[in-house]
Amino acid sequence: MTVIAKSDQCAALWQGVLARVQAHMQALGAHPARTVVVVPYAQLMPWAQRYWALHQGDGFAPRFETTRNWARQLAAFVPQGDDLAGDVARDTLTARTLLDRAGLAAQRDVLAGPLQEAATQLAAAVAAVAPAQREAWGVQARSLLPEADQGSALRYEAVVARIALEWVLASRHATDVLFERGVRQSVDALVVLQGFQVEPMAQALQSHWGEKALALSLPLHLPPATTPARGHIALHAAEDAEDEAQRAAA
Repeated sequence: MTVIAKSDQCAALWQGVLARVQAHMQALGAHPARTVVVVPYAQLMPWAQRYWALHQGDGFAPRFETTRNWARQLAAFVPQGDDLAGDVARDTLTARTLLDRAGLAAQRDVLAGPLQEAATQLAAAVAAVAPAQREAWGVQARSLLPEADQGSALRYEAVVARIALEWVLASRHATDVLFERGVRQSVDALVVLQGFQVEPMAQALQSHWGEKALALSLPLHLPPATTPARGHIALHAAEDAEDEAQRAAA
């Protein structure tokens, strides 16, 4: 993606994307300074700013942010208590404590690592659910987990999955601030640029902003009409390896 951003051909791609961003702002009557464009990769932030200044000239510009960077700008996240911190060492210690509370102190050395990994994998999905909707989401998620039957060979796997789910549901997440009412009121227009994969958090924000949000796929190739002409490709039959080498060097 960085190579695409630095390519000279990228100017045409960005021009089309930013024109749609501007059209979205105009349709909503949104001021550029109260508009946020969520990009899928942090490396694209300075390039988006550059091309906006290049094509839109002087004046106010939207904020180009990733979801994590945007949340960090709004409020510093400091994990407290049993919050999933995103730090392996700290989270492993918390996992050991949670296993002790669940009556699994004898197995904590074996299960602490898998519990930390399971919680980390769940975190992105749970964080993408608005805090006000997590309780209902958690009820549905619990119903999908296998029961931790005493005699089951997969008992500990089921226990780890259930503890991980409860841990992540009870934790605060760095991006929770993006769902706060004041943030929504301060942003008149939201544009979500989608990368190679759709980010669950970006989708959640698009839903949260409703009609004020617009999702755009970031094009990775120029249209055929604007693609530079390529050299002619031809096949040459060679008599032997020496002839092939001479033709290749010609």
